[in-house]
Amino acid sequence: MGRSKKNLLIKNSKETIDKFKRIGFEFYQNNNKIHLFSFKNFLIVTLLNLEKEYLKKYKTILLPNEDYILFYKKKGTNIHKEDFVKESKENINFSLEIEYHDLFYKLMHTFYINNSKNYSNYSSQMFFEEIVKYITNNSLQMIEINDSDN
Repeated sequence: MGRSKKNLLIKNSKETIDKFKRIGFEFYQNNNKIHLFSFKNFLIVTLLNLEKEYLKKYKTILLPNEDYILFYKKKGTNIHKEDFVKESKENINFSLEIEYHDLFYKLMHTFYINNSKNYSNYSSQMFFEEIVKYITNNSLQMIEINDSDN
């Protein structure tokens, strides 16, 4: 019996998505776990690492209420980027177990509340950029995940 899943669709620049993919592949290769590699698994390991980091840094992980969920889903301009240039977007889709899908949004909300409240718009695409920044600048710990539903 499979666990319930939700799709997390990320639209971002080809450069950002390619960087995520490259770092993920290298992470599993360097840890001799290439047989476990998938972009989904790498995102989950990254989220679990971020959760530990945020708990140390912010002391708590915040659950977004309905107002914030609607705010994050709103479409709008990226006015926070002073050098915003219209660039081509690429998609990456993750079919995540609900617990990891929810963790993505909890971490996104925690980051937003603690760092980005002045943005008039914040989205999963913007948080994905923070994730890529995090994996670029930090060493991740290999965390075993229960992935029997693949």
